[in-house]
Amino acid sequence: MACEAVLALDVGGSHVKGALVAMNGELIATREWEHPLNLTRETLLCALLDAADTLLKAHPTESANLLGIGLALPGAYDVHQGVVLNAPHLPFLNGFCINDFTDEKFRFPVWIENDANAAAAGEHWVGVCAGEANLYCLMLGSGIGGGLILDGHLYQGPRGTAGEVGHMKIFARDSSGHERRVCSCGRRGCLEAYASGDAIAQEMRRRLTALRSDLPPFWKDHIKASFSSVSAKEVFEAALQGDRLAKEVLSEAGECIGVAISNIAVLLGIDHFVIGGKVAGAADFLIPAIVEGVEKNRFAGMTDRLTIRLSDRPDDAVLFGLAYLVQNRIINYSVFSQK
Repeated sequence: MACEAVLALDVGGSHVKGALVAMNGELIATREWEHPLNLTRETLLCALLDAADTLLKAHPTESANLLGIGLALPGAYDVHQGVVLNAPHLPFLNGFCINDFTDEKFRFPVWIENDANAAAAGEHWVGVCAGEANLYCLMLGSGIGGGLILDGHLYQGPRGTAGEVGHMKIFARDSSGHERRVCSCGRRGCLEAYASGDAIAQEMRRRLTALRSDLPPFWKDHIKASFSSVSAKEVFEAALQGDRLAKEVLSEAGECIGVAISNIAVLLGIDHFVIGGKVAGAADFLIPAIVEGVEKNRFAGMTDRLTIRLSDRPDDAVLFGLAYLVQNRIINYSVFSQK
């Protein structure tokens, strides 16, 4: 008899990733679709339907044993009203009641969750901190998200918006005394404005522009048209090839993450932290700087046992977390703690 499964759909700023996940923890199938240029709400919603249809038609046995669908969204989502509150990287979703769409268009029950919350659930179920009752998961991508497991349960807060570490303010002014950087959410000084993939790329562009024609060797070979095309991925590649500027940018981003981790540890008494997402691929440069940021902000007796681990499934933690959450909600076992 085929194992029951969940269809998991992870919406990112640049793609939709879908998977069929068995309840024994097996990843049956996975596929990714890049967003088209000039993405709109309508094209994104059509892409979700197409992704679900493609995976279910390709795997009829698992489709016949489908428990439901889990959908992960970036940004703040009100779990009670079904409304996207603030998705800085997909602003056309702001204020949209996505529950109405899923209720009308999908033939299976759909559970919606913030992507970082889903990642935290995935790490708790099958990740490097599997079984840990208390952990915090930071997702480092084009933006920064966070999910919190407290006493073995996903903590969402009264509206489902708890854990948004990317929009924790970490600076009043920067190290040069200048005004804080503007975040994608519109505020200044947020962690996301200093340590996300977009922020890393933006800071690298700023420094290269200041150098003008006197560019380091790596960038002379890679800049084809303008500095505006520089990506976080290229910053990682430059650091691997020994570029000093790239190392500095990554080090500063890592130290900011360390400050945030230290703050969370002091506030919540959490010892276990997991770092996932695509930016975590620059771990060789980020982790030492993150540890340095924690050390500089250490609070004796409260951060002494703190551990920071890299996710061993950074591309799939959200998908596994969605499967875990859907399974638990269907059998009426609460994975929430709303205090």
